Amino acid sequence: MEWVAATIDSMRSRTFRYAPLVVFGAVYTLSCLLGALLLIAEYNAFVSLFEYFSGTEAPQLSPAEARTNLLLLFAAPLALAAGYVACMQLLARQLASDRPRRRTTIEPPHWLPTIVFAALALIGFASLLRAGALGRTHSWVDYAAWVESRSENFDRLTFFEFVNLYILVPSAAAWVVVSNVPATRVQALLRLVPIPITVALSLLLFTRKAVLTAVLIVLFAWVIDAVARGRPVRRLIFAGVALFAALYVALVVVPVYSEASRATDEAARATTSTDPEQERRLAEIGEAFNLKNRRRSLVIYSVLSPLTRSSAPALYYPIIFPEEHEYFRLDVGLDIIGVGAMPNDNVVVWDYLNPETPGGTTMVSYQFVLYSQIGTLGAIAASLAVGFLLAFAWRLSQIPARATSALLGSMVLLLATYLAIDSLRNSVVVSYGVIWGLLFAAATAVFVRFVPRPAHIVESMRLPPRSRKRLEPERGHQ
Repeated sequence: MEWVAATIDSMRSRTFRYAPLVVFGAVYTLSCLLGALLLIAEYNAFVSLFEYFSGTEAPQLSPAEARTNLLLLFAAPLALAAGYVACMQLLARQLASDRPRRRTTIEPPHWLPTIVFAALALIGFASLLRAGALGRTHSWVDYAAWVESRSENFDRLTFFEFVNLYILVPSAAAWVVVSNVPATRVQALLRLVPIPITVALSLLLFTRKAVLTAVLIVLFAWVIDAVARGRPVRRLIFAGVALFAALYVALVVVPVYSEASRATDEAARATTSTDPEQERRLAEIGEAFNLKNRRRSLVIYSVLSPLTRSSAPALYYPIIFPEEHEYFRLDVGLDIIGVGAMPNDNVVVWDYLNPETPGGTTMVSYQFVLYSQIGTLGAIAASLAVGFLLAFAWRLSQIPARATSALLGSMVLLLATYLAIDSLRNSVVVSYGVIWGLLFAAATAVFVRFVPRPAHIVESMRLPPRSRKRLEPERGHQ
């Protein structure tokens, strides 16, 4: 069938073949590497602004700690890339020997993805209604209320309610977008309806990550589907990146923009220091950069936020481990079955940075979490395995039928995104972990095979492409 040939051709394409590596590299550079290098180099303006908006001091690194950080920042991602390339080279011979096989791409009936999405969206809406989230929509324009609303959702929603809202609803929306070729413009517009519904439900979780994750799941699936169909994707990618960037800035700025919120210089801070000397220094920084100007402060904050969210905490890992806290053992998830306990490096680092407000968590890229468990060389060696498995997962995701490949591939690209900002464990098994999206994709692939189809649809799947194109407009007017 033609989709097999298209898939093989696209896997031969260098850009598509290394898409997870490209996604990881872009997110990692912006969210961790760039900010970390500016802090290590002690670039004065950046350091001052970081301290003002975070309320914490920039890390003071010894030469040994700086070397460890540089190894983790560069050697570990390079090892991941080496593992990825090695896996792709091993699979290259298999890719070259693949030939189009006579297989049928089984499309679901047009109503099935819509019904699944509607059911999951209704369940998510009921969860949010029960948690009282619908009565707190104003929280997005008030920072203090936004933090409180997010905390209340954590208390009232169950784990699998979060799974549904974080992963299943967006995956179902992506399924609607990539399933079946719309025969009319009206059908093309209708299949986009689940996207704003998904974003609206995600907004009611009052976390930026939920909204951005939902957008990425749909965008990744859409691009993969366009590649499989042989359509140009450059404009779609550029538009998606622009939309994502604008959405990120909006989600950063909106909670601290309203005059009803706290003052910007307070709302933007993770903590407020009680040290008079530090408060004096922060006040001096505010005056030096004219941060009393609200608009100027918001612009600087929105630019600084993505650069420091994970980079600053990451630099403290060599300071804390193993001098202040011994290494954890390698986390293989045995605590899930009741054996041992999960490493809590994110809590340890938060408490070190914020001793006056303990109990929070930090997020750093995967290799720093590995470092807290198995040291520098262990994190670099493990990165080889992570890269190898990422490439293998990407290759496997492109083997099934088109819609299923789009959903599976979307989860692999989401995993690459997560690894740049989070631990391997969290990226896979927590409520926003990719395992739930992979299970959803697998379930849809199995379920579709048992759903009866009208005879003309089954027959159209057996026709050559040109004949099928002639049939589709007729089908659209039935």
